[in-house]
Amino acid sequence: MTVDLVGSTAYKSSFLNRRGHGRDPLPEWVSRFRQFYQQFPEALSAAYQKTDSGDPDHPEPKVWKTVGDEIIFCCRVHSVQHLACCVTAFLRALETYGQSLDTDGVPLDVKGAGWLAGFPAENISIEVFDGNVAATKKNQEYLTEDFELEADLKPHKFDFLGTGIDAGFRVAKNATTDRFTASVGLSYILAHAAQNNMFIGQFSYHGREQLKGVNRDHPYPVVSIETERNPEKRRLRARERLLTAEAFVAPVALYDFLDDYMRHEGIEYPVLTSGPVSSLPDSYKAFQTAWEANVREAEARDESAKEAEMPGNEGGEEMPDDVQRFFEARAPAKDVETD
Repeated sequence: MTVDLVGSTAYKSSFLNRRGHGRDPLPEWVSRFRQFYQQFPEALSAAYQKTDSGDPDHPEPKVWKTVGDEIIFCCRVHSVQHLACCVTAFLRALETYGQSLDTDGVPLDVKGAGWLAGFPAENISIEVFDGNVAATKKNQEYLTEDFELEADLKPHKFDFLGTGIDAGFRVAKNATTDRFTASVGLSYILAHAAQNNMFIGQFSYHGREQLKGVNRDHPYPVVSIETERNPEKRRLRARERLLTAEAFVAPVALYDFLDDYMRHEGIEYPVLTSGPVSSLPDSYKAFQTAWEANVREAEARDESAKEAEMPGNEGGEEMPDDVQRFFEARAPAKDVETD
């Protein structure tokens, strides 16, 4: 999920040629951004603690990285309920932090978006340090569950790449201050959660539009969740909906439409514990086959290397006794501890 500060460029520009006040030589906007990077994650954490996540081992969203005026959060999703709690907490954080901006009279606002991406296929985790790809054994050898768990615990040390990640950033472009936009996969699971009383957000459907590089450039459904916090604006929008006969989308109708859409377009269904789809996607099955072959190959190499290092096994022949004694005589002496 990602949150953006809206109006930040104009806000920063308003301080051009103006110095800081008091003891701070920096303009006021610097302090405001510092607060954003600290306070929004705190608001999200506090909101998540108030949800019914179901299992204390299910993690709250963590900061993945910041990009300019944007904070991106991520976490491994364990179940439909866990996902619903993460999104619910994020929506509440948007409202809480937005209200604090209103109270301070700052000409800024926040908007958000969210998406799902499958790991370790069709997306991958790459360990990075100081912005450079780490040339470590972890990135070069076959992936392990320990590697993926480390990415869950410390996402800021990793980058995540793949079609699901790319699509998510494209979907986020449609977010506004009054609507949280969601990818097809996320909307599908949330609609399922809403039908089972695990999510209470109000869905809107805005038709399909082409998103560059997403789903082979085929028109992609634009789905949003209501995030307007201003009561007057909500009433105005409600009256406008009555005039245009526009209504919020029923979760069951959205779910059925997205189910048909993903099947028709060949988009893999998101698979979660207790989710509507339990069978593993084809991309994971292909990955598993290749992964098992890589493991066998790596184990065979390790075994061969161990055999080659054993005395008497080089070339398949035993070392002559005098050669063996020669190497033993030149081996470094071991330290002997004395009382």
